[in-house]
Amino acid sequence: MKKRIIDFIKKNIITILVITAIIFEVILYVFTPHIEKTIVHICTLTVVSITTLYLLLNGNKDFKKDLFLLVFIIGLLVRTIYIFKTSIYERQHDVQNLFEKGHLDYIYTLFTTHRLPTTNIWQFYHPPLWHFIGALWLWINKLFKIELFISLEGLQILSLLLSLFTIIIANSICIKLKIKDKYRYIVDLFFATHLSLVILSGSVNNDCLLLFLEMLTILVLINFNENENWKNTIYLAIVTGLCVMTKISGAVMAIPIMYIFIKKFIYYLNENKDKLKIYINKIIAFGLISLTIGLWYQVRNLILFGTTAVPEPSDWLYVGNHSIISRFFTINIHELFNYANTDSNYNLPSFIIISSLFGEFTFDRVYMLRYILISLNLILIFISMLFMIKYIIKDRKNIVINILIITWLSFIISAYIFNYKYPYACSMDFRYITICLLPGVVIIYYELQKIKNKFLNIFIQLLSYLFIISSILFTIVF
Repeated sequence: MKKRIIDFIKKNIITILVITAIIFEVILYVFTPHIEKTIVHICTLTVVSITTLYLLLNGNKDFKKDLFLLVFIIGLLVRTIYIFKTSIYERQHDVQNLFEKGHLDYIYTLFTTHRLPTTNIWQFYHPPLWHFIGALWLWINKLFKIELFISLEGLQILSLLLSLFTIIIANSICIKLKIKDKYRYIVDLFFATHLSLVILSGSVNNDCLLLFLEMLTILVLINFNENENWKNTIYLAIVTGLCVMTKISGAVMAIPIMYIFIKKFIYYLNENKDKLKIYINKIIAFGLISLTIGLWYQVRNLILFGTTAVPEPSDWLYVGNHSIISRFFTINIHELFNYANTDSNYNLPSFIIISSLFGEFTFDRVYMLRYILISLNLILIFISMLFMIKYIIKDRKNIVINILIITWLSFIISAYIFNYKYPYACSMDFRYITICLLPGVVIIYYELQKIKNKFLNIFIQLLSYLFIISSILFTIVF
């Protein structure tokens, strides 16, 4: 009997993990207001126990085969633990309540009136893709007669799923790069457990959808570079347009796209002029489709309200009274080792680095973990930038890495431009450039597999696992 049970578990371990995760999600969705936080620790203990049992019962071959699914489930459970502790009114950005023109009101307006807002004040200036999806979610919940407050809390499940899909996309890009399995799984674990992605998974604004679409754009762009057929052209145009239809900053993705377009144009111009006209037609089609999808809401606002401007934040967030050098070209050590504080912080580099872990939020009971995470984060950022410089100087031959680095540079520069144009503490948040996490992480393990120094290689891997474990512990105990 015991052997049968063990054999059954060995054969169906992934199914058991998936069902366990689904059960947790159902509990989260239906009973969130009534669950004690101790349930979180029970969930954590369960997944650790199942994982340990899995490792004991399976050989290396089977473990390697199923490891990505296991990482995916870990990502799901870490996010579920976070959402257990976070309502739609906690650790949010511009969400507010149902009647204050924030993101929640935007979704509720679409749900109740079945039409776009009649004003573009405050968060209503945003393009409506995320809010359309949220309104559809509420409508489906209404069909099943689920109470409104539960349906609203359930909006976090949409962000959770989008955040999980980033793990799949990151894994797919690593496969495109032929990154060795042991390094690829570290990248997967980063995207499964990184605090900025965990926090986004509980958000009710459009940031998580934007990140998902930006990462999807990169993956589709890689496919387009491999084969610029009409299918990939139209797919790239639609996904790019949806980026901008989610948030105007999604337009920055046009820069890596233009890199590939120009590179291919030069190739056809010099090597194959017969196909140049067809290629130009594809670029024109891309522009027509992506611009139509991406900019229709801005055109509507311009016609109806005479403006598409971003609303000015509150005066107390203003940081323009500090010098350009102190804001942009130094690193404030005091700000770097504390939580990002919109009341007093003004240094952009330190704010980006800290908010890349904790957002603009303060967490209790995790003082030691906070400093460990900040220290590890700084070291890994330094390593990532060194590897980028090394690649740019010595290599520059891998198109996928080129796309990633151009994306990283484009968004870093856009962060500086954005904060210069809007000199407010809230415009320094890493959430505007979360896509930088993808090239920042991938470049480490792409270059690491080339390093022959065993000590350095193991040391960087060890730092990575310490960061991942610390992120998981932070999520559990904060």
